[in-house]
Amino acid sequence: MKIFFSFLFVIAIIATFVLLITSLVFRFKKKTNTSKYFKFTGIAFALSIISLIIVNMNMTPQEKQEILAKQQAEEKQKTEEKQKAKEQKEAEEKQKEFVSYAQNIRGGNFIKDMKLNNNEAEITFHDSFVSYKSANPTSTNTEEQYKQYFSTGDAIEKMSVSEPARLLRQFPNLNTVKMTLPFDGKTYSTSLDRKSLNSYLGFKIEDLKVEDQSWSKKFNNPYVYDKKKRMDFFEKFVTTY
Repeated sequence: MKIFFSFLFVIAIIATFVLLITSLVFRFKKKTNTSKYFKFTGIAFALSIISLIIVNMNMTPQEKQEILAKQQAEEKQKTEEKQKAKEQKEAEEKQKEFVSYAQNIRGGNFIKDMKLNNNEAEITFHDSFVSYKSANPTSTNTEEQYKQYFSTGDAIEKMSVSEPARLLRQFPNLNTVKMTLPFDGKTYSTSLDRKSLNSYLGFKIEDLKVEDQSWSKKFNNPYVYDKKKRMDFFEKFVTTY
């Protein structure tokens, strides 16, 4: 009985839509038998309602519970999919913003790879000019310029101290910045987390700004350009091997 009325409900719904469309077309064309089709539409709609009521009355509590559970599961899945898509879009936007900014840090031209995952940033530099040139065949930089860039004026020390801190200042949601710089047979590995940095400095790096010169006065000048403080910072947060 339940199967019969379920089938009847489907047929009645289809008939309702077909007759309704036909009635509207006939009315638009001003056919004389339009009212008859509207009556048939009403009958089909009434049959669909009656069939639905009978089907519902013949359902056991268990069947109703199963249908409800299925509907809730489908709704939950849709919500989770929407949330996942939203989070993925936000992650992609953050990645683009991070890459756009990180390309302009010291030595940005020689960066091989940049990753942003779970509020942890990782930057890896090319380990040789050959690697750099292979990835950037149209670059006009020479091998001599590449070597001079990293070997002149304590460049590696300054980069290792200033740039991870700069990224933590610029992106308050970042927890950790890792930077790997292989050069001339050595690898300089920096792992700087916000909590350790703020504890070391005695203030929050994210509170500093370029506009009011607090970045220069409280970090850049004392920790990057003062040799003693720079060396202390370098020895604490940078591993050389």
